[in-house]
Amino acid sequence: MKANGWSQFMQSGAFMLGPVLGAMMFGALSMPVILMTDLAGALIASITVAVVKIEEPEKNGTKYPDFVREFKEGVAVYRSRPRLMHLLINAGICMIFFMPLTTLYPLMSSDYFQVNALHAGIVEFFYAVGMMGSALLAAQWGKKVERLRLSRMGLLGLGASTMVCGMLPVGYVWFWVFAMVCIVMGGCGNIYALPLTTYMQEHIAPEALGRAFSLMGSVMSLTMPLGLLISGPCAERFGVAFWFLFSGAAMLAATVIMTLHSHFKDSVIE
Repeated sequence: MKANGWSQFMQSGAFMLGPVLGAMMFGALSMPVILMTDLAGALIASITVAVVKIEEPEKNGTKYPDFVREFKEGVAVYRSRPRLMHLLINAGICMIFFMPLTTLYPLMSSDYFQVNALHAGIVEFFYAVGMMGSALLAAQWGKKVERLRLSRMGLLGLGASTMVCGMLPVGYVWFWVFAMVCIVMGGCGNIYALPLTTYMQEHIAPEALGRAFSLMGSVMSLTMPLGLLISGPCAERFGVAFWFLFSGAAMLAATVIMTLHSHFKDSVIE
């Protein structure tokens, strides 16, 4: 897990700098200039990738791209590993409730706690601190806990920390409690993702790994529009904090039920 951990550590560092630089530019530059910096960053990233030589894998056979066939092959990879399939279903259910929070995060700061854009940036910074800390821990001690179990623990922590955020009362002091809880939330996100990625890299054949990651990415991508269909009307009617509370409780319930179901199936098989 070391390679994944250090990679996520560097990515988390970039997430930490982003809100800080954004807040500084927002106060000093006009919006068109800020948008141009986004374009400049994309150009630099594209040039960096362009100069890297990526070897083409050897092709076996003459199969042409086929979405239906590749989707079935991806499902077959997960079906061959029931515990991994179980965790994918668990994560998909949780992400339906969690993914919309990325759009509601600024509203939690501005509408619920009544703080400014700088404070919203601080929350994002703290979330990235949690990601960086958990990535560092994963790189050092990730092998001491079974991968899929650790990933499920991350989902439990993600649900619990999200629910706590929704239970906080209004007030400036409570905003800082919210920011502290976001450190835990960011850390739990990596505790879920890093062991899962490492497990797949270790246990799935290289020729099938692309199919497996593609299917997982497709499932996670579908969770955002599905979640927004629920979270938008719910947050508008009951408030943003209620969605944090509801989504955290739903994630906890789904993970506990799926964990008990998984243990029951394993005991029956044994």
